[in-house]
Amino acid sequence: MIDRGDLMAALSALAERRPVFHSEADFQHELAWTIRERHPRIEVRLERPVSLRDERGHVDVWVLDGSYAAPIELKYWTQAASTPLVVHGERYHLTDQGAQPLRRYDLWKDISRMELLISQGPATNGYAVALTNVRTYWTEGRTDVIDAAFRTHPGREVHGELAWQKEPADGTIAGRRSPIGLAGRYVAQWERYSMAAEGPGGEFRYLLLDVREGLTAATGRASP
Repeated sequence: MIDRGDLMAALSALAERRPVFHSEADFQHELAWTIRERHPRIEVRLERPVSLRDERGHVDVWVLDGSYAAPIELKYWTQAASTPLVVHGERYHLTDQGAQPLRRYDLWKDISRMELLISQGPATNGYAVALTNVRTYWTEGRTDVIDAAFRTHPGREVHGELAWQKEPADGTIAGRRSPIGLAGRYVAQWERYSMAAEGPGGEFRYLLLDVREGLTAATGRASP
């Protein structure tokens, strides 16, 4: 099996070799490769299809070890760096992705999906990893914003129903109007990943959320 400490160790090892990525797919492939290298007995699948209720989707990384199974959902949120990002002679052209409210929503939607995968049996645990060089994800901001419920600044406790504030227009939230219900209780804690360059956009941090840990925090016992 792989636990939170194993995943943090894999990210630390990966940061030494790959402090920055071209895309989320690049990050996905490299993290899966690192997990497999560090845990040879573990089977790793990418983009594994899953079914939840009436929905079908895919999990970024699926880890298998005997009867243990854990989905890992990844996010790679970027902005253009103020100085060129060149690592080991390789140049990285990161873009300003924007749409931060939607990206926060999608993170917690992934968490709710993994809670269902655990409760319905296919998964034993689940993890979400959000890697970013955008400081506003790990900085506390205003509370009078449409995505206040989805914020991820350090120390913030997230649980229960998460919904938009101020009735945003459909075009603003791009088909994400439905509230998200979380059974678990999660505390946002950011870790340093790398310093790829000096100046804005050069520092990368990651948020690691452990779904089983969140469910246990909410109920006082592990989810069945």
